[in-house]
Amino acid sequence: MVTDCAIAFEGGTSARIFIEDFDRQVESMQARFGALRVDSLGPGLATFAAPYEEQIELLDGRQTTFKGYVTAVAREAGASWRVLQLHWSRSSTMADR
Repeated sequence: MVTDCAIAFEGGTSARIFIEDFDRQVESMQARFGALRVDSLGPGLATFAAPYEEQIELLDGRQTTFKGYVTAVAREAGASWRVLQLHWSRSSTMADR
């Protein structure tokens, strides 16, 4: 996964460690997505993109809001789809609250 033009995790182990640590600090988290754009790249392969707003409340009561844009490439896998590549970009004008 890429976030703000940088690789967020070197692999599955670092992602799992981050998620476990994050889970111990978060009271709630909500993500809202705007108009979703989906483009077919061919049979069983597509890109999608959408603006998002993410609100996170930590156990200590602090709240943070992020706004940005997410893009991805997905592949059909039987009855579902799997994300192959994912990129989240935060708006540089949105200060954390």
